[in-house]
Amino acid sequence: MHSHLNRRAIRHPLPAAAALLIALAATLLGSAEPAHAATPKCNGTNDWTYHDYNGDPGIKKLRPNSGPFDYYVETPSAGNTAMCTMNTGHTRWWGVDTLQKALNFCYSSADHSGDLNAVNLGFAPLAVDGIYGPKTKAAVTAVQRHQKIKIDGVYGPQTASTMRFEVQPLDGSWTMPICHTLFP
Repeated sequence: MHSHLNRRAIRHPLPAAAALLIALAATLLGSAEPAHAATPKCNGTNDWTYHDYNGDPGIKKLRPNSGPFDYYVETPSAGNTAMCTMNTGHTRWWGVDTLQKALNFCYSSADHSGDLNAVNLGFAPLAVDGIYGPKTKAAVTAVQRHQKIKIDGVYGPQTASTMRFEVQPLDGSWTMPICHTLFP
């Protein structure tokens, strides 16, 4: 039986070689899972500190006559990276709390009068409970739709790099709310 298979492989070496290459590639690359599957889960938060050189128009409106200053943006994180992922089923995580606060502050139907860069996407403010449930997923989906990125309801690197979070000055010099992307 084995000699019959070997003779076929010898007579038609290209299909056999192609099958071997496909099997090898599948072994090396693993199964085709979404890119966010390999990204660490957002199990914490981090304050990312930036220095504004009066180049950001939204912040310039807030502080038109001031010099450069330091500010921070709090986001979900996995250790020292903001590139992490969360999805339904993640519960009681600081990262989910921080995401829910940002969604409420910068995107919910709450009164955003006076909030710079906030957008009302029509969803009611979320309970900040650390549970990535259906309402949090729907809010993330609304942000993804607004940002014109992949719509899957998963908070991952693409969503983190395009959505807005609350900005706070390190010196406490303003009280007016401002929403800003993680990357200035």
